[in-house]
Amino acid sequence: MSFAWRGSDRGMKGLSMQTLSTVALGGLALIFAIVSLLGFLAPGILLDPLGIIFDSPAGAAEMRSVYGGFFGTGAILFGLGSAREGLRRMALIGATMLLFAFSLGRLLSGILDGVPGGGPSLVNTIVEALGFLFFLALLQGTSRSTARFASEEK
Repeated sequence: MSFAWRGSDRGMKGLSMQTLSTVALGGLALIFAIVSLLGFLAPGILLDPLGIIFDSPAGAAEMRSVYGGFFGTGAILFGLGSAREGLRRMALIGATMLLFAFSLGRLLSGILDGVPGGGPSLVNTIVEALGFLFFLALLQGTSRSTARFASEEK
């Protein structure tokens, strides 16, 4: 797979791969923080458009733990990766794997359960797949620029 920044530490419009990955992780951290807060405080706002109904305390606890806790943990991981260079690669790997897993889960569900009637679920699938490809490209780009800089220092 070839990307525009191959052989260079510069990404789109001259941005360094480190800057691009910092901004991307920061943006993902913000999105995950918002989803986490909504998951803890008002999960219905997230789930009603998807047609997901929970009407028991156990269902509410499950939704709050997944949407609140899981996305909150992601927000912390991606925020730390954005802020600290030493954690950036781990956060990029985490974002790439997570978005791949989301995409794979939706694909598998479409095959096994049938494709939902479009709308938010389709948008989520497209955004997650594109996000996976974007973070995969960032991960590969930062790996190349880091390896190149390490070899230049020797």
